[in-house]
Amino acid sequence: MEEQFPDKQRNKSVFEKMVFAFSFLRELILEEEEERKYRSSFNEILFIIEGDLSLKSLEEGVKNYSREQMIFLFPGGEVLLKAETKSVCFILRLDENINFCEKFSLHHLLSLRKAKKKLYSPLPMNERAKDFVCSLQIYMNDEVLSPELMEMKVTEYYYLLSTYYSKEQLAAFFSPLLHDNFRFYEFVLKHYKQVKTAKELAALSGYSVTGFDRQFRAMFGLSPYQWMLRMRMNKIIRELKYTSKTLEEIAGENGFASLDAFIDFCKKHGGLAPGMIRTGQPITN
Repeated sequence: MEEQFPDKQRNKSVFEKMVFAFSFLRELILEEEEERKYRSSFNEILFIIEGDLSLKSLEEGVKNYSREQMIFLFPGGEVLLKAETKSVCFILRLDENINFCEKFSLHHLLSLRKAKKKLYSPLPMNERAKDFVCSLQIYMNDEVLSPELMEMKVTEYYYLLSTYYSKEQLAAFFSPLLHDNFRFYEFVLKHYKQVKTAKELAALSGYSVTGFDRQFRAMFGLSPYQWMLRMRMNKIIRELKYTSKTLEEIAGENGFASLDAFIDFCKKHGGLAPGMIRTGQPITN
């Protein structure tokens, strides 16, 4: 038995790496006429592989998209997906701060968007983008995803965008991030994990609490308190679904004084008890 223990530990480590990697890449299948509410906690790309989708959001209203298109989902955004025909999609999580390479970042697109007044536009999947998605499908089907592989694939995706798409196309694609308060947006994503309350985040920003709240609502469509609650709940959901940590471990690492307090929080802000979230029950809120 003792000789088998290292293998068990190694298998557990491989499993945890795989489920962590799957939090960066997910397959989404919607049957015809099926609706699904989706909250994005990160910069994410929705690849429509098959089918036709409509997306409804506060920012864009209802937009229709078809197969072989890429759609940018920004942090804190919420969309209602509806499949007009059976649809198969991948969702790829990007970095919080998007840099195409050392000399080319979103900052380089900011002035271009202002000059051209670009509105949001999806990107068509050219042949190289289709090859990229095909490689993701292969790795997922072969169950060889790992955090290291996903990091390389995200870097490859940045290279693909900067090489095969024009700056004008990229400015329109990433336009939800390219606004006058871009630096404020970057500040929030960079520092919100370092504080416990919205008041602490406001103090760190140098704004008054009132000024910070006003700027934040204009940016994210929620109060800082509501947004931070959502980010906290989304982090808990990812840990419940994509790690093998116990409920006690997740509760303790996320600052809950007791397991009961953690369960109450999940029920109130996640719609279900943590055990039900873990087993894949649909979330009600």
